[in-house]
Amino acid sequence: MAVFGVIPNFPVQERWEWKTDVLQTIQGNESRISIRNKPRIDFAASFPALTAEQRRTLYRSISDNIQSTFETPLWPYAGPITQTTTSGNARVYFENSRVPVDGTGVLILVNPRTGVAYQHDVLTVQTDGATLATNVAVDITSEWVAIMGVQATIADNGGFTRGAEASDLTLRFRTYVDPGVQRPGSAASLTTLNSINVLERNFQQGAQERFSYPRETLDFESGTRIDYSQWDRPVVSGPRTFISQRLLDPTDLDYWRLFLDTVKGSWKPFLLSTQSKDMTLQSGLTQNASSFNINENIKSLLLDYETWQYLEILYTDGTKSYHQITSSSGSGPTTLNISPNTPNDPKVSGVSRISHLLKCRMADTLQLNHGMTTTEIAFDITSTDDG
Repeated sequence: MAVFGVIPNFPVQERWEWKTDVLQTIQGNESRISIRNKPRIDFAASFPALTAEQRRTLYRSISDNIQSTFETPLWPYAGPITQTTTSGNARVYFENSRVPVDGTGVLILVNPRTGVAYQHDVLTVQTDGATLATNVAVDITSEWVAIMGVQATIADNGGFTRGAEASDLTLRFRTYVDPGVQRPGSAASLTTLNSINVLERNFQQGAQERFSYPRETLDFESGTRIDYSQWDRPVVSGPRTFISQRLLDPTDLDYWRLFLDTVKGSWKPFLLSTQSKDMTLQSGLTQNASSFNINENIKSLLLDYETWQYLEILYTDGTKSYHQITSSSGSGPTTLNISPNTPNDPKVSGVSRISHLLKCRMADTLQLNHGMTTTEIAFDITSTDDG
């Protein structure tokens, strides 16, 4: 099988897509069925200015292979070879937190200096590399790079932009065999509140928070309008963008892989902080307390709906605690009864903000924009009371 061995420019765009049937009643209640266990992946890249010779070679390669699958590197998931493997051996060494192949995956070995590339199926994964299903044909030294690979096809309408002396190439690849999501050996874990996963990452500023209220407007062709809806609360939605420091902390993507493999697009709800000062304390917090007072009328904050029944407390030392509001009394100041109790720790005397933990689901489509050192993770969210 051919290996697509040309190294692209960055950024590289990667898109994951799950498939979920969202069944919704006229009152807005949801049932969700996950159709696709693994996301379909496609990725797009542009390649540096190609010489006439490179263009001729790639032109023939694409023409010959566009109807078949390439063993294609997922270029952002790369790491240097850390120990030499001599020809005729199958054990190769690399930092697998940067190259998250699994026991059914594909590993591509590339020598950036010479442009030579080989692909191997992975047999088993170790903490410091992998054992391949076939032996390497040459010595794999520290000059080589290990890259996670996939079987992929070239999407239609990619191609060259011709210049006088050189050409640019832009292609989109689509996985033909969906790779595993989680990395073997990962130590990542998720936090839950009331059995719901909490997404413990901060999104970037500038996020939109849009409100909608599904309704049907009837005018009976007479000019008299009636709004008809059995929804009794608004829907909150909008895009969220997160940054993962892929170069400095490659294990952060282990967290994201675990989280994404758990929620599987729109299927499973999660809790995400609004990162806003949604409530203000009427008096200070106390340690190990089951309640506290806020200045706002909680009913005006839609406590009747599970979307808004969770909160995050950010303390001045940078730590957080998560709580469910079990009941409330008063109309401002309002007493909130919570579970679990506040931490039994003096830090509760310093509170930076109290935010809603919005119960929501993500869209089935996720975009990862890989720069040289960071990855931007972007998806839409929609509030939900169900699941």
